[in-house]
Amino acid sequence: MAANQHNSLPILSRYIVDERGCWIYQGEITRRGYGSITLGQRRDGNRVRIGAHRYFYQQLVGPIPDGMKACHKCDVPACVNPEHIFLGTDKDNIRDMHHKGRYHHAGAKGERNHFAKITEETARAILAAEGTQKTIAAKYGVAQTTVQAIKVRRIWKHL
Repeated sequence: MAANQHNSLPILSRYIVDERGCWIYQGEITRRGYGSITLGQRRDGNRVRIGAHRYFYQQLVGPIPDGMKACHKCDVPACVNPEHIFLGTDKDNIRDMHHKGRYHHAGAKGERNHFAKITEETARAILAAEGTQKTIAAKYGVAQTTVQAIKVRRIWKHL
């Protein structure tokens, strides 16, 4: 990975370049993998934040019109390279996800659900397993609450 070359604003130097040409943001990263920049604080004490990819785009390319999203061409959430960002609506972003085969329907069952952390085979094994939930969880490398949710059919209920 190479170092960056933008030093006009200190925040614009907080990335490294990977082999795909993505500028991987080196500041705060959200749980979903996106860079996050704190711009200040409101009177109520809450921080004012912006997606790092939006910030970089605005600083290096220009304003993002109201109602428009800063969408990744590269599908790397931490990427802040403005050449990898296109502006579009929610509909454009969903169309892009479908086109790339990344769209996962919220109601998808089993492994097709993008929140799934285990395979259907593992879920079936947990469902059939005997013993304490703690023991089963340790055997399959999941949380005890996951075992419970499978056993009471809160998740993987289609099995």
